[in-house]
Amino acid sequence: MAEIGRLMMTNLIGKLVVAITLLGLTAIKPVYPNETTRNLPYRNEPATYLYSQNLPPTNPKDNIIFIIEMVFGGKTEEAQKIANCESGLNPERINYEDEKITGHKSYGLFQINGYFENWSDPYVNSLKAKEIYNKRGWSAWLKCSKKLGLF
Repeated sequence: MAEIGRLMMTNLIGKLVVAITLLGLTAIKPVYPNETTRNLPYRNEPATYLYSQNLPPTNPKDNIIFIIEMVFGGKTEEAQKIANCESGLNPERINYEDEKITGHKSYGLFQINGYFENWSDPYVNSLKAKEIYNKRGWSAWLKCSKKLGLF
């Protein structure tokens, strides 16, 4: 149960970070929501901005790598190599050849076999890939994992 809670929180934080990135925000500014907080002694002090070194970059490929880091944590390097091998870090990639072998196309960043909603979203595709990795390890991406020496 704790694992589900942690995954839900990670998912929420990830979506927040992605939303911040898409909006182009680089700082968080305190907001004074009502009259009571306006009257506090610090009201006339300059607003403090909280900068984070962990904000996502603006380059699309770097954003994908940032998302993979967020989802895979300690397995980031291997996950990036797998995603690069499978799709060239292209979240829109569809492999039609897999349909001849498995009966299903492979979709997105990690070339996940079988259609699922929002497959082209790098964050959703990475979460799905992490779920698969947790069950099967890198063997789920057999060709690439062998090529990269991960299996």
